[in-house]
Amino acid sequence: MALDGKRLTALARLARSASSPTLTLIGASAITLRMPGQYWHATADLDVVVAGDSADASRILADQVEGRVDPRFEHRIYTPEGVKVDVLPVVARGVAGRRHRWPVSGIEMNFAGLQHALPHSDALEVAPGLVFRVARLYVIALLKIIAYMDDHARRRRDLDDLAHLLEYYAFDDYDRRFADELIDAQENADDAGASALGRDVGALAETDERETVEAFLALAARENAPFSPLRLMAESRTGPWTRHDDSGERAQSRLSAFGRGFRSAATATF
Repeated sequence: MALDGKRLTALARLARSASSPTLTLIGASAITLRMPGQYWHATADLDVVVAGDSADASRILADQVEGRVDPRFEHRIYTPEGVKVDVLPVVARGVAGRRHRWPVSGIEMNFAGLQHALPHSDALEVAPGLVFRVARLYVIALLKIIAYMDDHARRRRDLDDLAHLLEYYAFDDYDRRFADELIDAQENADDAGASALGRDVGALAETDERETVEAFLALAARENAPFSPLRLMAESRTGPWTRHDDSGERAQSRLSAFGRGFRSAATATF
């Protein structure tokens, strides 16, 4: 599924802005562009990471694209087409980690993982003549896990996105799915993509991020816990296993493979 005309027009505005070299697309729109044949999550929004930790990033970008800042949420802008764009600056690690409270809205966000977006992105031609930097899928997977662990109740939709990544990661990459390390680990073909995703996330994650991923996997192992990712993924009506009677087994198998890949890569980094 491609992006619709309004979002493409908004991306074109962002691409022409002075901030363009520091912008990277993340979120559901990025997954849509990276997995056009396997992902169908409809969203009308855009999420971009901007290099630097300026609290004025959204205002500066709004001026550059002739848009406006949302008076209620200062990190959010609207383009002239009415497309909502959340502008997330990279926040340096401090005493409180990478948490940031916006002074106007009072919303507190966890910006852990955003520092990976720009260095782990590619300039993609998202439409004829329109090039924009898009974060790689393993970065988005890490961000989805961090977001869910930060707010289980409000971020349940992230589990659908993550389930699609677990099911279809490296879907068209035969060499990656049948790489020597996956064969040596005796991963079956159905779990190979999830295992590869785990390896890529494990190689990327920093110490605090690894702890968050481990907490996510521990919560998934508690199938009857109120916010267990395993149970919610299996029960979702908009996930990749919706029409399968064995959705629970598929979710468990993919999450287990992800965990094995994650731990093998994380161990190798030390």
